[in-house]
Amino acid sequence: MAQITNTVHPVRGDTVRIVTDQGIFPARMFEGRRQRWTTELIPAYLTPRQRVILLFWSAERPWRVAAEVERCRYDLGFLVFRIATPPTASDPRQHPRFPWPWPADLYLPDGQAVAVPVSDLSLGGCRVTVPGSCLVGARLVIGLRQGGEELLLPSVVVWRQFAPSSRDQGQVGLMFVNLARPDRAVLASWLQSI
Repeated sequence: MAQITNTVHPVRGDTVRIVTDQGIFPARMFEGRRQRWTTELIPAYLTPRQRVILLFWSAERPWRVAAEVERCRYDLGFLVFRIATPPTASDPRQHPRFPWPWPADLYLPDGQAVAVPVSDLSLGGCRVTVPGSCLVGARLVIGLRQGGEELLLPSVVVWRQFAPSSRDQGQVGLMFVNLARPDRAVLASWLQSI
């Protein structure tokens, strides 16, 4: 791996998001040096040499870094990552956003379906107004309906925003995960028709 000389990195106590094939998990930073970062454990099974993406905020902007797991110390409660690429500024808007004027349902982990307004819909995810709290990392399914057809999109909550005065309603950002190619094609055609 290349020597990392960029000094942008999270500091002790910061929260980083660890993106794995099992989801996105927040973790507290224990130590961050140029080549190795140490975080608390996350509720995912990781193995040495597994590739992950680490997301963090620094200088008022999001950053991302490619890394691989170097050590998993489940007995001591920490993970060590070897940084593979220098941190790069992350553009959270990788796809164009569209309004969604048709009905949508959010399927919660307990199986309950809730009608929700959807905005900022893209091929990568959407913004949803939710009645109640959703935790970052929660796996949900958003069902979009158009013309009598429903498209079920597995998603993970990547951010949440609730007004301090109200924990009963807020907004969450959903990132679509593991979309089947036919579902992605249907979503793309629906977006083109907006």
